[in-house]
Amino acid sequence: MDTRGLTYELRLKTYDALLWRYHALYVKEFARGRLNDEEFEKIKQMFVEACHMAKALLQDFVKRYDETETEDFDIVIERAEHWQIIHYTDSWKKMYQKLLPTVEAGMLPSKDRLQVFSAYDLLKIPNYELAAWFILEKENGVTGKEDPKLLRKLSNYLCNTVSPYRNDFPGILFTTQAEFWHIAERHDYGDIHPDDWDTSVRYFFEDIMNDYMKARGLDIPEGIEGRITGTIDK
Repeated sequence: MDTRGLTYELRLKTYDALLWRYHALYVKEFARGRLNDEEFEKIKQMFVEACHMAKALLQDFVKRYDETETEDFDIVIERAEHWQIIHYTDSWKKMYQKLLPTVEAGMLPSKDRLQVFSAYDLLKIPNYELAAWFILEKENGVTGKEDPKLLRKLSNYLCNTVSPYRNDFPGILFTTQAEFWHIAERHDYGDIHPDDWDTSVRYFFEDIMNDYMKARGLDIPEGIEGRITGTIDK
């Protein structure tokens, strides 16, 4: 899909939507049984589209924020890792230099089938990292360079949400939600089993958001019900 004519925000959302479809087949392969041949052809096509979209988005990022303009994608990958947009540069380079050309040429051997699925775990990272840079600038008028602490809070929050662009708390900025998520992650939950920590953080965070929205006369989203009482400055 050619997204060059779209705004930066729409390009990011288009990438997010593609990864959602990619993930659905990813889950089906491992949780519901092996994909059939037609479905596997679809996920290979999504892999190719996601690679090209990620490449364009990363090139645009390093040009906009890193002030680096180059046609050498290896350099783009290295600069993106510097800004923590991606991780595992060796895996990214191998994906673009070996796996992508092989899939595009229709020559992927059956023994390498799983590489198309593992690639999803790489491609999803810039989804919320790039979203964090964009949302921070859109909501606060600053770049990640100017407020790296809030950037990291925001990217951490977004990677724990369903989608970087789905706002479960209408009327509340994503950056505000990220601050509250940061509080919830650092709350003392006492002597609980480690397996219960994620759930406790989620419930405490939802309780904070519930209180915050009530204090501002906002409607509480259906299904947001905290289980641990939290207190915040209103």
